[in-house]
Amino acid sequence: VGVFDGHKGSRVSRFLKQKFLEEVANRDEFKNGNRREAFIASFKKLDKEIIEKRLVGGSTAVAALIDASKVV
Repeated sequence: VGVFDGHKGSRVSRFLKQKFLEEVANRDEFKNGNRREAFIASFKKLDKEIIEKRLVGGSTAVAALIDASKVV
């Protein structure tokens, strides 16, 4: 679950909405059960992509992963 609140427009938050879940799910950390590190690495990678693409604005993000046994 994620909520992305754009600053100076919605371009960055729309980018994150499209990319975040797939980025987390495809990370080795996630596949190996280290969900927390998968979240951190995903945010860092997507932040770098936003800068490289020179997307105008920014976004605040709140994300949570809920499974049957724990919240990350």
